[in-house]
Amino acid sequence: MKEKNIIKIVNYKQASMYIKYGIKPIDLYYTDTLVFIFNRDETREVYDKWCKYELN
Repeated sequence: MKEKNIIKIVNYKQASMYIKYGIKPIDLYYTDTLVFIFNRDETREVYDKWCKYELN
């Protein structure tokens, strides 16, 4: 997968909302924090709602 087509999320609440709304992470790793990796194209709609504070 191309690097530009992924997004790395370290905000646990944001990542959990993505998962709640059916977007599954394609990878997960830990350095000094938990990092969720998602496909950028799959997250567009949920990201838009996240930015507008419409997810709950």
